[in-house]
Formats: sequence, C-alpha cells, structure tokens
Amino acid sequence: MLQSLKHRYAFLSNYFEQDAGTWKLVRKYKVLTGFHCVCQQYYWFRWRFAGDVLQFRVVRFYEFYHSRDCEIARTLGLKSMRANRRGARFGIPARH
Repeated sequence: MLQSLKHRYAFLSNYFEQDAGTWKLVRKYKVLTGFHCVCQQYYWFRWRFAGDVLQFRVVRFYEFYHSRDCEIARTLGLKSMRANRRGARFGIPARH
C-alpha cells in the first residue's frame, strides 16, 4: 500500500520518509513549538516550505497571511480581507 501511495503521490517524499524498522511514515522536518499566534506559525511553515502553496485552517476558513499570497488569491478570485487580529490577508470558507 505504501509503495502505491509513493508512486501516486510522489511529492510526499519531500515531506515524509518511511522508517525501515516500523514501516511508519516519519516527518522529514521538525515542527517548532512556542509560537504565540497563528500568523507566526504560518510564516515559519511558509519559510520551511518555500515554493509550496500553504493553506492554514482556522476554524471555518483556510487562510493566507503572506504578501506573496496575492498571486494565489488572484488565481482563486479571492478579495482581500478586512484588517483582523490574526493578520490574515485572504480566506476561503472550508465548505468550499
């Protein structure tokens, strides 16, 4: 089954590797702790996975926080959000 998934979703090898002893998938990256807000988490993951499209789910929305996300927002037809405490610039309702 894992071989089938690796073949079908080859991009996952950028994020996970298989532990030879347990056959479990293991992250190739360490998740930092101690963030004070969602925006800090977003910027860290955006830096860690530069070049990837990053969506953060916050309650009922997938949100974008970085100024470079304008191109993604334009492609998806999203309008800028009003100023908010989280610093989110664009959002997509999760139901969509």
